[in-house]
Amino acid sequence: MTLDYELFERQLLSVIESDNTAIANILPSVWTEENVVMEEPYPGLYKYSLTPYCREIIDCFAVDHPMLWLAVMKGAQIGISAGVLIPMLLWSIKN
Repeated sequence: MTLDYELFERQLLSVIESDNTAIANILPSVWTEENVVMEEPYPGLYKYSLTPYCREIIDCFAVDHPMLWLAVMKGAQIGISAGVLIPMLLWSIKN
């Protein structure tokens, strides 16, 4: 069986052109504060006022940010997992 590459290309282009999804232009930090709920020790919606240094890091993942590489030098247990890694993954999945 041979593949019809032209037919495949036309079908692929029609799927791409019919896609009406759009990536949100909301900043990841804003989305996090509106959607991510924490448990202990600070129950409720996540607030970057508790870890303000995480806001700039997570906003580097915004669609219009020019970042290509991100390196973070940090201490242990300062909230990067809860303030950057988990919200960034959730925001990426949502978008």
